Amino acid sequence: MNKVYINCLSSFLPNESVDNEHIEDFLGYIEGKKSRIKSIVLKRNGIKHRYYALNEEGAVTHRNSGMVVEAIKKLSSLGGCIEDIDTLCCATTTPDQLVPSHASMVHGQLKCHPVEIFSFSGVCLTSLQALKTLFNAIRLNESHKGICTASELISPTFRAVNYEVPEAVCDELSNTQYMEFERDFLRFMLSDGAAALLLSDRPNEAGLSLKIEWVKTKSYANETSTCMRMGGELLPNGELKGWKEFGDRLNIGNFLLCQDFKILMNGMKYWVDFIEECIQEYAMDVHEIKTVIPHISSAFIGDELKKEMQSRNVELWDNWFTNLSEVGNIGSASIFVALDEYMATRAQKGEKILLLVPESARFSYGAALLTVV
Repeated sequence: MNKVYINCLSSFLPNESVDNEHIEDFLGYIEGKKSRIKSIVLKRNGIKHRYYALNEEGAVTHRNSGMVVEAIKKLSSLGGCIEDIDTLCCATTTPDQLVPSHASMVHGQLKCHPVEIFSFSGVCLTSLQALKTLFNAIRLNESHKGICTASELISPTFRAVNYEVPEAVCDELSNTQYMEFERDFLRFMLSDGAAALLLSDRPNEAGLSLKIEWVKTKSYANETSTCMRMGGELLPNGELKGWKEFGDRLNIGNFLLCQDFKILMNGMKYWVDFIEECIQEYAMDVHEIKTVIPHISSAFIGDELKKEMQSRNVELWDNWFTNLSEVGNIGSASIFVALDEYMATRAQKGEKILLLVPESARFSYGAALLTVV
């Protein structure tokens, strides 16, 4: 089997960064009012800046597929040769449209030669699902060079849209408090952007590359109920009712990303279960891993993950790298944007890097071990 390398990484973050004070200048107000719990949410998520593909009038400045194309073009400007790629894998939670596929739109705008394409739609874990697909294609000699991307365009759906959280989930807080927390938890966290990785069956002749040792993903959906949803309504019995059943109640509010924070906290156990399985399956010596880059949706979640690791003696809570506070939570693109920054600023030849990615919609997890060469 071929060895597989990441030879070049790039990120595209639209417009200027937006600090905490100016979030609602771009996203607008709910029912014309400032959020009453904004400061609480921001304290929990630890984010200071994020990026929006919007202007202050609410007009979209960049499409999702367009941001991906910008990230891919940046690969070329950084010295990555993209003219001879044969595979394109694109991941997102928030495509510009339902049909055609996200990967098709990216390929069409890229205007390169015909390639094999794969499109991944889901939440954060789609990034590693796309990476795993391209990794296996090159490893099995089905491809020799390809591009893997991840991107999100979420801000337009959060701009001054009113929507309801079903009463069934409002059992501890008052309805008003819980609806505001559910809404604002994601509204003040999520960010727009894209990242691209160039993979090949040989390392760079000059400069650093990342050798991919392995990529693993696993779903625990059979163990849990739905935690995050978009285009669906959570029923009292825990089942999810899809948007096609909404009839005349169907509106833009039904397609806002919504999360049940109480269910979210149950995911820590499964995440560390998965990490322990990776350690055992790949005979990992955790002390050889210099840096762990986790995708964490908020600082609070990062703290909870570290507590769960410590309680189970999984010694991976030191030497973390995250840029969450400065770029926000970019969903599927977060892990690649963080890896790009790490490689540009801190990477050293010979070190091992562990990527950890959760998907809290129905609790799936992924990991990848990389060696800087």
